Amino acid sequence: ARVARSCCVVVVGIMEKSSRRSADGSGISKNRKSHGSKKVKRNPNVYSDGNAKRKHVSVGGNGKNQKNEFHSKRKPSTQAERIQAMKDNKYYNQPDVVRPAASELDLVLIPIFWRNKTGQRELVLSYTEDCIAKLQAAGLRAWADTGHRKLPGSKMAYWENAGIRLRVEIGPTEAEQKHYVLAKVTEPGTVADKQTFYREDFELMVATIKQALQVQHDGRKQARAGSDEDG
Repeated sequence: ARVARSCCVVVVGIMEKSSRRSADGSGISKNRKSHGSKKVKRNPNVYSDGNAKRKHVSVGGNGKNQKNEFHSKRKPSTQAERIQAMKDNKYYNQPDVVRPAASELDLVLIPIFWRNKTGQRELVLSYTEDCIAKLQAAGLRAWADTGHRKLPGSKMAYWENAGIRLRVEIGPTEAEQKHYVLAKVTEPGTVADKQTFYREDFELMVATIKQALQVQHDGRKQARAGSDEDG
């Protein structure tokens, strides 16, 4: 009787186990491959029928998976898509500044700020305008490149190749601490020689700029004289 009872228990266990097998009649569990007994890791993003699960991302609110509309979209992958996305930006579509000829300037001012930092743009541009007014009052032909289609590094390279070897760099630190950074370049693409002048040393910075301009003028004059002798 005990043997019969144990046999019944074994049979019932086998039947319950077989009922959990796949319904395709293969006799192999769903979590096993059809060609062997090795377990296969199931993809958590795919249902058992093969359909992909949808990711529910909350837009706004204070949810854990909070994402804004920009991040919920597919990011551009190719260079053409990145350029098109930049052109579709409202800030980019604003008209850029008209840059004067290099022959009309002695030096340029390059404002540096982060667009996504609240208050940085207004702070830096306000201090830049104050510096421009002082430089022009001192008799220097200065101009601030406030264009938004070029990054600060691209602006520096543009004016170096145009022939402007002097520039004043003004960032958030300079605007907050009330000082200026004067950069002098001998050749385009080379490392600039930078000097820091505080607001009370403005006259010294103007004298340094005029001295550097005189050195540039003398060097160009000698180069022209040398070319005339060779000719």
